[in-house]
Amino acid sequence: MNYATPEGQAWVRYWVGVFGPDSALARFLRDDIEPPAHVKPAIRSKSANGHKRPQAAKPHASVKSVKPEERAARRLERDVERVKRLPVSDWAKAIIGDARIQKITLQDILDSVEDYFSLFDQLRRVNREAYAYFSRVGAPIMPPHDYIWAGELTALTVATPELLPSYFGVFLARTKEQAHEDAFAKHASLFDFHLFEKPKNHGTVAPLGSTIFTHNTFSLKRDIFTAEERHKFPHLRRNWGSWWYLGVLPDGSVRALPHRMQTHQRLPNGDYVHHSAFHIPPGLRDWAKTCSDDIKDAHDLVRLWFNIAVAATASATAGVTVTIRKGKRAARLGVPVSNLRAFFADRDPESEGARRKAIMHLRLGHDRHMADGRIIPVGEHLSGERFFTWRGYEVTVGVPGIHFPAPEAFRDQILIEGDPDAPLPAGADCGDLAPVQFVANMMDKLIRRPIRAPIRRGQPVYRYHEAHLPAAPRDKADG
Repeated sequence: MNYATPEGQAWVRYWVGVFGPDSALARFLRDDIEPPAHVKPAIRSKSANGHKRPQAAKPHASVKSVKPEERAARRLERDVERVKRLPVSDWAKAIIGDARIQKITLQDILDSVEDYFSLFDQLRRVNREAYAYFSRVGAPIMPPHDYIWAGELTALTVATPELLPSYFGVFLARTKEQAHEDAFAKHASLFDFHLFEKPKNHGTVAPLGSTIFTHNTFSLKRDIFTAEERHKFPHLRRNWGSWWYLGVLPDGSVRALPHRMQTHQRLPNGDYVHHSAFHIPPGLRDWAKTCSDDIKDAHDLVRLWFNIAVAATASATAGVTVTIRKGKRAARLGVPVSNLRAFFADRDPESEGARRKAIMHLRLGHDRHMADGRIIPVGEHLSGERFFTWRGYEVTVGVPGIHFPAPEAFRDQILIEGDPDAPLPAGADCGDLAPVQFVANMMDKLIRRPIRAPIRRGQPVYRYHEAHLPAAPRDKADG
């Protein structure tokens, strides 16, 4: 072996690549090197008379297509790694996303949107005000591969109850197979939508300084059950749900609250005596007995569902907000900014045959080298289109707090349900009260507003109200 060192081997391979695997040099050195199956010339070589030397024919090689999910995962890993190495603003870190939304796939979005639009019209039959609001603003959707922080699920107290939204909800999307399985599982919930609102006038009792919510749960009718299953389980035939009061006490603990309940006592002579008192709903107590061993009473059950709904809302609104509209209805979900390009790669161009414009993306900070030798630092900023059509849907992408206020940021105003044209209660200040329909129309216009949020020196010029929902685990080990 005359060229045993790595340098010698590399040098010989280089010259074999220049002259070709069938050249005299290659034949002379065939016993000293192990030529690869195909050697692509490193440079274009010319013969002595100036003509290009014939190159070896390239063998046909099949190129393996890369799925959109794989491309999205690669971009996401790249952005996460760059954020760890480079100084990045907080707003940019937030839209890159975290472990809660990084596993969402394109199929998750398709399944979740289909499930949402096939069911959400039925909410109008059980709560018209909630339907009017979320059909315009878009209800947050939690896809199957969305996650919540484990620390938030088991939290015993709420750190800042006064910062919780006044009106918020979350839709727990499922595939048809999963919904069918959940319908007959022992401890599974049949609730598809959870709604929380801070009532102005409430018939309950709580310690002074408590933040009071009504928690409404809705199970919406699905056309996935057989006639025999609907006959055996009558609740599958209709929309149904329940509601209760809960209070976040001044110490941050979550408790079930009593409300006025009436009972009727029949006397021996056939007359009835009506009794009225404040009680925690008996259904909550009975439900708590059938749950796991960790649920000891109605307070544990109410706190668990409150934690799940708040954490799910936080996950569904993390990253970049994608608002998907079909007719007069809208849905929202959060995805990492790096995944937008892969998820919506087949979006419609503005005109037939035109090239698609770049979708909104994050440009991290870098130095711009000018022709005159100057170096100008450029901070993080957003580029690309925010509005497009995709698979028959109208889609808007944006960052709450930068492009528009977060719908879950309304915490100081108390929303009034009912007729938006009805007069406000006596003594009410318009600055403290707002009808649900008014807020829905206002948010719809703000989300649709075609603006490019100016970002200078890595910071947004204008900032809007943001939601104060769980954004990070209480313990770094949670996830």
